[in-house]
Amino acid sequence: MIIGVPRETYPGERRVAIVPAVVSQLAKIGADVLIERDAGQLAGFADATYQAHGVSVAADRAEVFAKADLLAQVRGLGANPEVGRQDLGLMRPG
Repeated sequence: MIIGVPRETYPGERRVAIVPAVVSQLAKIGADVLIERDAGQLAGFADATYQAHGVSVAADRAEVFAKADLLAQVRGLGANPEVGRQDLGLMRPG
């Protein structure tokens, strides 16, 4: 299973849905993490820190949505109706 972490788009949101410290716990249940480039930057986590924990960094948001089996976001469409609506076009069937 691939857990995708897109960069947050809600105005002023600085958090990230998955921090590097929990990646090893997710690996224990067989999950891989794919994070959008710079998704953790505002929360103080560089891409290199995620990579050191075994996370793959996606080139862009579309790649995260295309490859992930599950998406982890702090503020998805329900909490971010204006900007979050743009993600609907990236969602895949099923």
